[in-house]
Amino acid sequence: MATITKDSEEQQASVVNSSGLILKIGIGIVAVICILALGLLFTRHSKGAVKPPPNPVLFDLGDFTTNLSDASELKYVRTGVTLELNNKSLEKEVQDNEPLLRDCIISLLNGETSDDIMLNRTRLKKDVISLINEHLTTGEVTNIYFSDLIMQ
Repeated sequence: MATITKDSEEQQASVVNSSGLILKIGIGIVAVICILALGLLFTRHSKGAVKPPPNPVLFDLGDFTTNLSDASELKYVRTGVTLELNNKSLEKEVQDNEPLLRDCIISLLNGETSDDIMLNRTRLKKDVISLINEHLTTGEVTNIYFSDLIMQ
């Protein structure tokens, strides 16, 4: 009888050892799948991201202070504006037309309310870019940056 019990214990130990091995293999497979899935996710995400040019051409138009079109009270906005240009040669054209471009931005800002600026800054940027690009011939503005945006 002692030999039967010993064989039975060896079989149980063998089953326990193989169960542990199967569990370790399963965890390893799940870990590999997770790593591959994360790698695929990050690869797809980075391919779809829009990357700015390595050395963007920036042109600082300076500070703007102008009234807003709020009907109930007199409000104004003060901001700095920097343009991102799609090529270096456009810098000369922007510099030559700076008074016209500044006037376009001031006129556009005069037509905005404080709520328009606070709630729709993306639309405002698109409108400024579109308006400025109408006056340029050797390239285009690809982005606009507002700095120190203050409203009162």
